[in-house]
Amino acid sequence: MFDFLALLLILLKSSAFLSERPKESNHFHIVKLNSLLTASTCSPSNKGLGTPIKEVTLVIDTGSTLIWTQCQPCKLGTLHGCAKQRHPIFDPSKSSTYSNVTCPSHTCTLANTTLELSNYASSTCEYAYSYLDGMGVAGFLAKERLSVGPDTFIDIIFGCSEVNVNLTLVDTDGILGLDQGFLSFVEQTSKTYQKVFLYCLPSKASEIGFLKFGKAKHVSKSLKFTELGAGYVIPLVEIKLGNTKLPITFKKGAASIDSGSSISTLPSKDYITLRDAYRKAMSHYELVFDILDTCYHVGIVFPVNSSVVCLPFAEIPGGGDYVLFGNAQQKTLEIVYDVAGGKIGFGYEGCR
Repeated sequence: MFDFLALLLILLKSSAFLSERPKESNHFHIVKLNSLLTASTCSPSNKGLGTPIKEVTLVIDTGSTLIWTQCQPCKLGTLHGCAKQRHPIFDPSKSSTYSNVTCPSHTCTLANTTLELSNYASSTCEYAYSYLDGMGVAGFLAKERLSVGPDTFIDIIFGCSEVNVNLTLVDTDGILGLDQGFLSFVEQTSKTYQKVFLYCLPSKASEIGFLKFGKAKHVSKSLKFTELGAGYVIPLVEIKLGNTKLPITFKKGAASIDSGSSISTLPSKDYITLRDAYRKAMSHYELVFDILDTCYHVGIVFPVNSSVVCLPFAEIPGGGDYVLFGNAQQKTLEIVYDVAGGKIGFGYEGCR
């Protein structure tokens, strides 16, 4: 068995704003096997919502825009039902600082360009929002007081979700959208945090990761920056399996980094290339078909249960040509998003 596997090589091309760095730097992210056979979690990102403050724990998601939590009475028209969550479901009627976003209004009109549905027939701004994994939520857009650590924000726009589709909340209460849309937490707090945030996802359940907003005083000494484009696109230009460079056909620079997706995805042809090379390297182990088609007994990387683990890559459904850089490959990296500066940094010293 491999002691470690260099799954992904990212050539982080230095940008013009980093003139002190060499023109091109190659960085491997090596993940040890013994750190991958346990579930990975971050210390919950606790936030306070409403007046009086009610604690909510939200999943950080750079791939979506909406901040939302479930709300009482868990009913929207003839539809009803909330999923089980970590804390008691937020009740807007018990908060003195809660207000609905009215419709028609400028905010609701802008929301209609970002979300899939805003109901203009109602006096309140109704919405529906879905995710790539088939999960969906619907409810009312509202404004509320939100406290994050020592900082408090008035009239943060968030989704008061009353119904859902295929929603499973594991020890959380909703999602903190961190993309570049106007409803995201990054945009709504830009005056305070200057559109800068950083996080580190731990590799062991016994370890603690972190999430920080604003420019940090202390960052990893190994931090290297590269360009960050719209949609959080990063310049992924090469893939290696071990020491073998794989022939790829995807458009270079078309990789989006997503903290909310566990599995990385590749276009069909490139995924097959990676899959076949990985299967060849793992030919001494028993191949089993589970949630992915690269799963082995006593294998590598993404644990399904105590005996089956899988390579955390999948083929893009529908024949797309983009690349999604999921959180399985982000573990133990310190990742700094400088959205305003158009750059992203990767540090390799773990979550400290």
